[in-house]
Amino acid sequence: MEVCISEHEIVLSDDLLDEILRNLRLKIKLPAKIVDNIGELLHEHASFLAPVPLASDICRDPDDIKILGLAVASN
Repeated sequence: MEVCISEHEIVLSDDLLDEILRNLRLKIKLPAKIVDNIGELLHEHASFLAPVPLASDICRDPDDIKILGLAVASN
């Protein structure tokens, strides 16, 4: 996490952050306090953008369309 923050620009949307935190809690089963700390850290160091709307057939996985839209929004 430290390398990502120090060496890269982190770009998120509110929906993507919610998904990340939900997966940390439910799939990885991190304690709530750690998930909260990660959420705070990401809020402090990430740029938040709205994904660019893209055609539904742009990607074979419809769940990834919002990630691609976020990539387009951040150039």
